Amino acid sequence: MEPWEVIHTYTRKDALQDGNLYDVTELGRLAGFSVPVAVTALVHGICRLRQTPGDGQVDRWYLRKVIQLARLHASYERNRNSREFLFEVSFLDTDQERHAEQFKCVLGPDDDGLPCVTIMIDWED
Repeated sequence: MEPWEVIHTYTRKDALQDGNLYDVTELGRLAGFSVPVAVTALVHGICRLRQTPGDGQVDRWYLRKVIQLARLHASYERNRNSREFLFEVSFLDTDQERHAEQFKCVLGPDDDGLPCVTIMIDWED
């Protein structure tokens, strides 16, 4: 049997360069992650939609909340040995009604086999 020929690869580095992933490692470290953290473009977009207007600068409050809750859930006993887990983040909409978004946190290797975290919407892969 002949070895498989790789036709195409799409790496984490490619996804970061293309804008399909956003590097949020700085916010991840503030939340307590000790490895690189990225969010998908969809999560990044949802977080930008949830921002509260401030003094002309983008407030990253909702993105910080998502990352902090991912870190909190990663510390739960039931998730400590999991490769991925789901968690929910609630928010108030413009009518002050409470809603929730379901997220998935994937703990896995990066392109070099080192640990990393990727936060996405629950149905993303």
